[in-house]
Amino acid sequence: MGATHTITKFDWLNWVVFDTSNSLLPYSSYMTIAIDSHNTKWIGTITTGMFKFDGINWTIFDTSNSPITSQYIWIIHIDESDIKWIGTLSNGLLKLEDTTWTIYDEQNSGIPERRIRALNSENHIKWIGTNSRGIGTFNDTSWTIYNSTNSGISYDRISDIDIDRENNKWISTSGGGLNKFNSIDSIWSVYFNPGFITCLLIDDSQNIKWMGSTGGGLYKFYNDTGLVNYTPDNSPMPSYTVYDLSLDSNGNLWIATAGGLAVFNETGIISGVNDPGIINTPVSVRLFQNYPNPFNPETRIKYALKNSGNVKLSVFDITGKLIQILVNENQKTGDYEVLFDGQSLPSGAYFYKIETADYNETRLMMLVK
Repeated sequence: MGATHTITKFDWLNWVVFDTSNSLLPYSSYMTIAIDSHNTKWIGTITTGMFKFDGINWTIFDTSNSPITSQYIWIIHIDESDIKWIGTLSNGLLKLEDTTWTIYDEQNSGIPERRIRALNSENHIKWIGTNSRGIGTFNDTSWTIYNSTNSGISYDRISDIDIDRENNKWISTSGGGLNKFNSIDSIWSVYFNPGFITCLLIDDSQNIKWMGSTGGGLYKFYNDTGLVNYTPDNSPMPSYTVYDLSLDSNGNLWIATAGGLAVFNETGIISGVNDPGIINTPVSVRLFQNYPNPFNPETRIKYALKNSGNVKLSVFDITGKLIQILVNENQKTGDYEVLFDGQSLPSGAYFYKIETADYNETRLMMLVK
């Protein structure tokens, strides 16, 4: 996760903050983070170029050792061949393949303009969204331009591009709503216009498009017809402005907002936290999502035991500090439900964890006052 002056890593129990004190990272704002097939992180800043972190070593790419002349990196995309594509504020599109750099701008290519805000790729075709001149596609040989004059795209200021499993291109714009392009049949569709869309994320498993906006909160567009809007008025969202979205392997939606980070899962937030060396056998124990969730101030936690034995149910805060042990005793096979009271606690995210002799599981709950 990026922040104003730090990069933060979270593994569901521990937070690690990278800043000027423990890394080469400068005092800057970070616009984008991409992770390649080697788990190396590529980080774009607005003042100091691009950084690479392999878990041990930091490398900086700026005007001194690369073609980066605009230190403002808008977007980094890593394609299926692990090639890095870097969109800049005024330096055009940069390509980094191993150690070889290539620059694409209006003078040497068919790119519409040098301000690149969005990048994606499929079948080795790059989709490049610009700040004010629509989209350029590039197949490593030739360019094709789509804009509001020669195509059905509704607006030329592109904020994000995502591609679904049927290879439809979904394009969010800053002022023209959500666009869909069926490149097989060359059909454009414009759906709705919530204003300035900042980011777009497709969940193909649910046929859902998630969109962040400036001032309008989070939008869920499902089955190409339904629409739900989440704001601080009807949800625990900390802000009306959403900067970025990410979906983890457990189906949790991570929402970076102007007011902080939020995690959302309509079926209950699932964490990936498990103790090393413990073999998880869900047939022996089942821990359910607390209800209600979010809650204020009370919520109920239900679990089921297939085998008798000692059971420990604990609550932790976001830093991993133990808040309360709700259960710590031998229990027989059956279904159990425990009431947790957060009256004395501040609003925020909390974990509850069940432990038996052969199983442990952790889930997340939200206290909102």
